[in-house]
Amino acid sequence: MATTTPTVRPSRSATGYLRLKQVVIGYTFRTSGWRCGISSLRVYAQAQNLFVLTGYSGLDPEASLYGNSTTSSLANLQAGIDKNTMPQARVFTFGTNITF
Repeated sequence: MATTTPTVRPSRSATGYLRLKQVVIGYTFRTSGWRCGISSLRVYAQAQNLFVLTGYSGLDPEASLYGNSTTSSLANLQAGIDKNTMPQARVFTFGTNITF
């Protein structure tokens, strides 16, 4: 009686996705009538990796078993397998630019 061992392959999901990578919004105030010595005032807000629309079941559809390595010939063949990789961080930045 022969027994066979099934081959286990890492599961892969569909990796099509839409990601909003970076958004910056700002406003520059007119300071011509101000008497406080400010010649320019700008306020802004920035967001990175705001959202991802995907059918991928893992953490990040851009993840690769080999990280961001482009030297490995297997790097592109293993895209979509995220073993112990962290997704890209969502970052919010707020700031002002003041010129006197």
